[in-house]
Amino acid sequence: MKYYHAIILVGGRSTRFKNYSGLNNKKPKSLGLIDKDTLIIHVLKHFIKYEIKHFILPLGYYKKEFVEYFKKIRTINRIKCNILFTQKDYLYFCEHKNEEINIYLCNTGLYKNKAERVNYIINKLSLAKFIVSYGDAVGNINLKKVFKYHYNSDCIATGVGMILKSQYGHYIINKSGVAREIDEKPIIENMVNIGYFFFKKDSVNFFNKYKKLDFENGVLKKIIKKKKLNVYQHKKFWKSVDTFKDLIELRDLLKS
Repeated sequence: MKYYHAIILVGGRSTRFKNYSGLNNKKPKSLGLIDKDTLIIHVLKHFIKYEIKHFILPLGYYKKEFVEYFKKIRTINRIKCNILFTQKDYLYFCEHKNEEINIYLCNTGLYKNKAERVNYIINKLSLAKFIVSYGDAVGNINLKKVFKYHYNSDCIATGVGMILKSQYGHYIINKSGVAREIDEKPIIENMVNIGYFFFKKDSVNFFNKYKKLDFENGVLKKIIKKKKLNVYQHKKFWKSVDTFKDLIELRDLLKS
């Protein structure tokens, strides 16, 4: 796992991320502050804890903001951090500076979907095994256990899921549409995708073939149809950030 490359998806619009005044925020949610660090640094620190130190951020929207931010980063967790902008430099540093943190800010354009961004990266860098994750959530997922689960499986991909409580009250109705009961914030029966994926070499073909269909509704669905994706169940802490309200909640959760 030490030499895996982690692709962190941060190229979206962050359209629902708002500031206190309700106006559109000029920064992406991944650069929102949680204590002294941004959300993206919290994400990276979790991977670094498990000795994953090679990261690719496929940039789209907010490219300028990400570049300006990361240019100022010298260390993460007191480990030297190299910010790289070319394929050649990134591969060189991964080979010769593999005990340091290497972050490749790769411009993948404004209009590629998530699967197209990942496909561009894995072909550009000739990656045979890799991790994909979202850049807008924090959790204490044991990535060592996920990797072992993935490595020992016959499946070509492994996702991480979690059973959550609904944020809403659910009506229970009869056949006529009359409510029999309201269940306030019940536990959702199916596991939620929480955005950590390990991929083996054979998964590359699925990205090449189905990238236009996007990541979850294309590549993952096609792998699932072939019964080649297994799911590791996480049972502890995880919180995603979609809105500014979520960021505030995450700040409070991490403090407690």
